[in-house]
Amino acid sequence: SPALPPLMMSALLEATFSDVEAVPAPTIGPREVVPINYPEEYARLMGYFRAVMASGELSQRVLALTGEIVEYNAAHYSVWALRRKCLYALEESLREELGFAEDVAAANPKNYQIWYHRRVLLEKMDDKADGRNELEFITRMLASDAKNYHAWSHRLAVLEHFDCWDGELELTEKLLEADAWNNSAWNHRHTVVRRLAPDGAVREVEFATEKALKAPRNESPWVYALSFAKSSPPAAAALTEACDLLLHPGIEAADRACPRMIRLELFACDVDSSESLELAAECADKLAEEEDPFRRLYWARRADTLRTAADQLASAS
Repeated sequence: SPALPPLMMSALLEATFSDVEAVPAPTIGPREVVPINYPEEYARLMGYFRAVMASGELSQRVLALTGEIVEYNAAHYSVWALRRKCLYALEESLREELGFAEDVAAANPKNYQIWYHRRVLLEKMDDKADGRNELEFITRMLASDAKNYHAWSHRLAVLEHFDCWDGELELTEKLLEADAWNNSAWNHRHTVVRRLAPDGAVREVEFATEKALKAPRNESPWVYALSFAKSSPPAAAALTEACDLLLHPGIEAADRACPRMIRLELFACDVDSSESLELAAECADKLAEEEDPFRRLYWARRADTLRTAADQLASAS
């Protein structure tokens, strides 16, 4: 890439910065207990980096220097920041820079600084076609790790900036079909639905419970469905029906835990009904005693809290 000359060998590096006095790393004191043992070449590069940071130089050789340092440490925020300053000052191609950052991201897919670098460049370019290309790149990255938080966060930023949401629901459907335990895909779908189809609560509950009934111990689809059911009586009715399919003695106790938890939360939403709060407390009892004993102390405390609220309502009426 023209924005990144080939990596310089030590001798060439010394010649390129022969007029620059390297700045040594600051020390805590004369007797550091555990000094960091940086590779000699990296320490030399950082000496020049600190020097050009101090002088404010923005040039091709500084751009090349940042590229070399990134090869050693792609998580160095200050190096990326200086690199962007050079790119802007030299009016380098930001699209070509995205190609460089893509190569770095392939080797460091969970490095926050790389994703932020790409986001800043895209926002500066501000071209919707670039935004769509970036979504394709993120999709490729998710193909190798569908739970990469940094990729998902970056994807949402790109969608919001360029307003290109077409195909996002289909993407989450594909990923959740492959892995219904993918919390990141559930979270992303929730954001997309709230933006594009806020009236689709019943549809989303049906979509989630179809996945939940196949793997009852997977909390993700249950909690996803609950988020829509809390604000939609029809969706709450659909979710209750799905829960009731599993809440009978013929089902293993562990498979009843998630639907019982959801019934508890739906009952507890009716804060003005002592009867509903008592039913919620009974759900907590069953979770503590049979279905989720690992968290029995939590459920016991929850039952006590619900019964206290129910008693207060009953005495006030």
